[in-house]
Amino acid sequence: MLWFEHAAGLGVDALEFDLQITKDDVLIAFHDREWDKLTNATGLVRDMTFAEMERTVDVSGSYEKYDGFLVSPPSIESIFERFSGTSVKFNVEIKTEIELKDIVAEKLCGLLKDYGVEGRMLVASFDSESLVAFRQKCGHAVATSGSAEETENALIPILLGLDRWWFRPGYLSVLQLPLEGAGFDLTDKKIVERAHAHGMAVQYWVVNDEDEMRKVIKSGADGILTDEVEKLMGVMEEMGY
Repeated sequence: MLWFEHAAGLGVDALEFDLQITKDDVLIAFHDREWDKLTNATGLVRDMTFAEMERTVDVSGSYEKYDGFLVSPPSIESIFERFSGTSVKFNVEIKTEIELKDIVAEKLCGLLKDYGVEGRMLVASFDSESLVAFRQKCGHAVATSGSAEETENALIPILLGLDRWWFRPGYLSVLQLPLEGAGFDLTDKKIVERAHAHGMAVQYWVVNDEDEMRKVIKSGADGILTDEVEKLMGVMEEMGY
């Protein structure tokens, strides 16, 4: 939450975060399904209640200035509560187990409606099942990017120059892409142009290098996911944005 506050203060367009769910079905902003790699805690996120997490889990261990403080992951609701009244958009990636898809879809859709942010939200997941469950629960009022399978179904015809005759990627409205894949430069301007021709926005992740930022901007992309907000803003200013 401290970083979200900092990024919003710098003027970012959107906040991107990953989603996990606690034992008592509270959605939180956290990447892994286990605590071990990123916190002082161990075990599965799903095995701990939100209250237990707030008392014990610290994500600030690698940041000296937070020594002596316990900084736990925020709930998704607290993020919406803080930023729903601003112009900031949201990009959440569902990273929970597939068997939790229905409860996650129900909880997330409910929060979006409660805080009135459906039109400012992009929901992502590599898992088709998680996205299908969310789309069924929330309808198509909320934008979604593609699962791994849907992204491939969109990219392959474009890369082969066949998308003018055959293009059935599914219900995604945004292509979120790495910079390269399977030997292809996915920042090629032609990919962006063809995606735009099909009514899809294109965003790239995770772009932290300044030269790569310039390349992506020149491609005509619609968004960049980055850890280096100040660096990106400097590049954008340099390029006249």
